[in-house]
Formats: sequence, structure tokens, C-alpha cells
Amino acid sequence: MLTINTEFLNQAVKAHEYIQLAPYAKLAHHQLVTGEGVGSDFHGWIRLPETIDLEEVADIKQRAEDIQQQFDAFVCIGIGGSYLGHKAILEALQPAVGKEEKTEILFTAHNLSSRYLDEVMTYLADKNYCINVIAKEGIALETAVTFRILRAELERRFGKEGARERIIVTTDKYRGPLKDIVAEQGYPMYHLPHEVGGRFSVFTPVGLLPLAVAGIDIDALLAGAKQMMTVCESDDIEANPSLKYAITRNIMTQKGKEIELFVNYEPYMVFFSEWLKQLFGESDGKDGKGLFPASALYSTDLHSLGQWVQEGRRNLFETVLSVNDKPVDVPVPSLEEDLDNLGFLAGSSLNHIQASIKQASMVAHSDGGVPNLEIAIAKLDEFHLGGLMYFFMMSVSIGGYMAGVNPFDQNGVDQYKSEMMKILKG
Repeated sequence: MLTINTEFLNQAVKAHEYIQLAPYAKLAHHQLVTGEGVGSDFHGWIRLPETIDLEEVADIKQRAEDIQQQFDAFVCIGIGGSYLGHKAILEALQPAVGKEEKTEILFTAHNLSSRYLDEVMTYLADKNYCINVIAKEGIALETAVTFRILRAELERRFGKEGARERIIVTTDKYRGPLKDIVAEQGYPMYHLPHEVGGRFSVFTPVGLLPLAVAGIDIDALLAGAKQMMTVCESDDIEANPSLKYAITRNIMTQKGKEIELFVNYEPYMVFFSEWLKQLFGESDGKDGKGLFPASALYSTDLHSLGQWVQEGRRNLFETVLSVNDKPVDVPVPSLEEDLDNLGFLAGSSLNHIQASIKQASMVAHSDGGVPNLEIAIAKLDEFHLGGLMYFFMMSVSIGGYMAGVNPFDQNGVDQYKSEMMKILKG
């Protein structure tokens, strides 16, 4: 369900380097799956595709069906891990134009732009909608403020009882302000398991409820994650792609690389890169360590960043994300007059041209001192996206242990929050 092409790493990485680092990767893998590593109280995602409560999944699907029948729009209130995972899947699977959602999915609280929220509220003014506020036990200010504003608007339009029918909470089972609000107001609540961190939470109700409302096959998503979980149980580097990828990133760091550029050739995968940036940034970036996760959409960014990648500082490598099966293709027509000098492409197709651009870029960048590897899935569907997400979760966790950091905390995030509250409170 996933392959790694290291053809264009050969100039930078030698086979013996994988052999030398294999014992460290296997130790990290052992610490992860046995719970012996640091941060083990946040290992709940590892077996989740297998242990998830199927009754809760059935309840989520039923509630999603009820929402589709009752409401015009479903508003997700959340930031970071409380929205990036399911937003990435929606962007990957939904059409770019002409969406025909039974219930429109909207996102708020991922910014505090007054203009943005005002536009959303104006758009919702004549619609029957419900909201899903999503947060761990420590609710982000962006989420809390947006929830307060939208909750007040629902109560103004529909009264307290009407608002109560239009608010769903997803939060920690045992603690946090949202749990206290639920206890007082009686809103329906789904639990985010305490042992699952936000950036690892897409396979919990955090992601499953919005995805189900959007018509995404969450059973297939979980099945893909479960199959990849089985693959990643092996400590054989050739059998477990997350081990090979974690070792590759470790080697890149040792060779002085500071940036990992995640490259997509499909605009539908842009938000998947946004999810990756949080997953790797929060997991790796601590103790003065970690690669900086960046992203690019080719061929668009070949016309803006391409010069820098080809001839700028040699402090980066590329991880190219590819989808092998492309069910749609657009042919290049033959014209009577070849005024644009593209007659040689007649009978070819956009898929062929794009594949040629990818091949040329990987060759040119590798020759220019930017190593790159390709991670490819067979199809862009729920099953393969579930597997791909689980693969990256395993990879960043193994890589974190290899680097000697706790990949499951994010204490640095709390620093700005502390300073922010000092400023806001005067």
C-alpha cells in the first residue's frame, strides 16, 4: 500500500549507513511498541486502529447521518491537531470545484482573523447549522474565543435549548474546561482519549465525526490505518517502511541537512503537507534538534522556489509524495497549425507531462546537491490515506526516539501561550 523510492538518494546515502543505524532504529521501534520509551502515556494511537470502540464508530456514523438530514452546515471549531488531520483528508478526497456536500463543512478557530470569522458568520446567517468544538483538556485561546462567539450567536438565534441541539463537543474524557461546560449545559460529547495527542488524533472522534458528516468512508480510513499498523509491527527495515524513512531522516540530519521539503504534485494534497508540518514540527523540534518541515506544490513552486532549491544553500532534502493511480487524464489535442510549437505533445497527456516534470526535477535537484526520496501510495482514497497517515505517525515517533527526544510533548508551544496571557490580562 506504500512504497519508498530511494533512487535519488544514492549520491548522498550509502547502503552501509542503513546497516549501521539499523540497531538504533530497531531499539527505538522496540521502545515505542512496548511502551518503554519516554512519553509512553501518549502511546494510545499506536493500537487505536485495532482497539477502537466499534460501537462509538457506529454512533458517529449515525449522528453524521442525522446531521446531514437536519443541517445545512457543520462548523468545526479547532486549531492544530483539532482540525489539520480531517481537513487534510477532506481536501484530498473532495472535488476542488462544484462540491456537492449534503452538509457543508466549514472550519473556524484555526485563525483569529475578524474578517474571516465575520464572513463565516454572515454566510451562516440564513442557514440552519450546528457546531463541533474540538480540543484536548487544555483548550487553545483561538478555539475558546471562537466557541464563545458562535455559541452566543446560536443562543441569540435559537435560544438556549435550540443552541443545545446544535452544539457537539469533542474533548478529553476526564478534564478540561470543555468537559465542565458539557456537565453544565448537557451538550452531546465525544471523547478524545487522554493517551492520544492532538496531532495523532485523526483516527479518534476528533477526525471521524467531521469526516463522516462530509460523507467520507471512515471504515475504509480505519482499515487502511489498521493494515499499516500491521506492517509497522515488524522491526525488519525492508518490511517496515517507517523504519527506513526514520533512518533516512536521521542520516540527512547527520549530513547537515536542516530542512525537509515535502513536495506534492497534486493540489489536493497541499493540506496533507500542512498536517505533516505540525506532526513533524511539534514532534521533532525540541532540545535544539529537528529538521524544519516545509512544503511545496510542484510544478507551481518550481516557478517560484525552483531556483532556490536548485542552486541555493545545500541545507535541505526533498520528500516527494506521489499517487500512482490517476483515474482521470486530459489529452493534449492535435491542432492544424502548430503556432505554439507544441505539436510534438499531440496525443500525449497531462499525466505524462506531469510525470516527466517530476522525473526531471528529482534528477536535477539530486544532481544539484538536494537529495530526494519518493513516498508513493497506490490510490488517493480513504484506505490509502489512512495507511499513509499511520505510516508518518510511526516514522516521526521512531525518528524522535533515535534523535533522543520525546516526540509526544510540545512544551515549547506553551511558552508563547504564557506570554500571550500576560499581555491579554494586562
